[in-house]
Amino acid sequence: MITKFDIENIKKLDKTEVEELGNDDLTQIISYLNNRQIEKVGTMSLYDSILGYIDIMELLEENNIIENIQSGNEKKLIMDNYKKLMETVKNIDEKIKKKIDDIERVRVLRTSLNNLSNDLEPYLVEVSYVEEIVDYYLTKNLAEKELKNENLDQRQLSKLLIDITNYVTEDIKDYYIFNEKISTIIGMLPFRITKERFFEIIENSLNRSLSNVSKTYIDYEIKNYKKTFNGSMESSYGIAYDDYFRRVQELKYEELKGMDLDELSKISQKTKELYSEMEELNSIMKNMGILTNKLMAVFLINSNIDNFEIDENILAKWGECLKSDKSGSIELRKTINKELSILQKDIFETNELLEKVSYEAVDRPDLIDEKLNDELLLTKKVLSYYNDFSFLREDILLYDGFDSIEIVEKNYLDELLNNFTQYLNRNISTMTNLERKIRMRRLLSSMEFPFEKPEDFMDYIQVSLDPRITSKEEILVSMKSLYYLINMDELYED
Repeated sequence: MITKFDIENIKKLDKTEVEELGNDDLTQIISYLNNRQIEKVGTMSLYDSILGYIDIMELLEENNIIENIQSGNEKKLIMDNYKKLMETVKNIDEKIKKKIDDIERVRVLRTSLNNLSNDLEPYLVEVSYVEEIVDYYLTKNLAEKELKNENLDQRQLSKLLIDITNYVTEDIKDYYIFNEKISTIIGMLPFRITKERFFEIIENSLNRSLSNVSKTYIDYEIKNYKKTFNGSMESSYGIAYDDYFRRVQELKYEELKGMDLDELSKISQKTKELYSEMEELNSIMKNMGILTNKLMAVFLINSNIDNFEIDENILAKWGECLKSDKSGSIELRKTINKELSILQKDIFETNELLEKVSYEAVDRPDLIDEKLNDELLLTKKVLSYYNDFSFLREDILLYDGFDSIEIVEKNYLDELLNNFTQYLNRNISTMTNLERKIRMRRLLSSMEFPFEKPEDFMDYIQVSLDPRITSKEEILVSMKSLYYLINMDELYED
């Protein structure tokens, strides 16, 4: 029996010694390591909150995008959230020491910022489609002039297929990179499949990715795919951010097809400026949202542990930073980053030890009692907030993928996918040929592994680059883009 629990003693345990531990010892070791981990995460969350405050302040000093918002209601809400959030971080040391529970206050801020960000995203989607259509006409005009004398033969296309195959399959074991490469390639190719084949691919892909998950998660994913395809169908479109609505609509109604290069270039510049402005605002809101994640971690931990580690030297520098100019924040940032590096190494070491003892715990089904279970659930919740850099909706952030209670039956998923296909079909019927191709291509590229078999993906590429249905100039443009992607990736690896 271990009489003293510390990192050095636990490190010395080999596999046999771990297997020989009694249930009480094993439970206490897991509890000790878990609590050690969560204490470190609490300190890191505190430091990240301070850095988040500094980052947001510096971003707004460079470009006070909030002040430039022309939509009155949203401007007031964002500014109110900003002020409350900054005030919370300013006084965070006092709140920790006095055990002030600000969880609900921060959660309200988080929800408000999440809603404001989600309401802005449909406008980003729609203006990005305008930008893509403008780029299509610009590229088409330039290609017809500059590529009309270039040759294209089957040998070039065959070589491209081999090069794409090699490029994609070199990362076949890395799930995320492999999927990202496929998505990027789809987005670069001309869209040439039939509507029926498109619907078939979409339904099959979603059937694979959304089986064995909850109704909440399925509904969330389908809603996101709908927004990806057509942001103007979102309930907030035309209601929130009235100024952005007006400006996006003006661009959407421009008659682009008959414009010359100068006219298209002006629209392109205008579109890019609007997108950049909205993206900067969304970035600020997401930065504030990620800051609320760190604060949620701080207050959850502070409410559940006795000893919250605080470096008084850093807090003193933080106090000075609030009173000083930018030079104070530079020095504080250096100090915090150094401490974060130390804490990250400590957490990595603790995780390795937890993994070592957890293998044995799996074989003892009655090992984890109610107290330890509560401790582990708290850690899981804290880490969900701490590791959320996408600023997800809270119910999705805390969604338990292993919870079988809410898993839906196949009939529900089939009906939902059928409704989704009908939604897409209704939207497509109101669009021009070019617009629907661009939107269908983007939705396809956003799917998780849209093609079930590698040969289906290669067939898709071949159809897209078939000279019988795609112009020589469009094929050459796609080839140049694809080779640029492949060569840049190789250059990056070198």
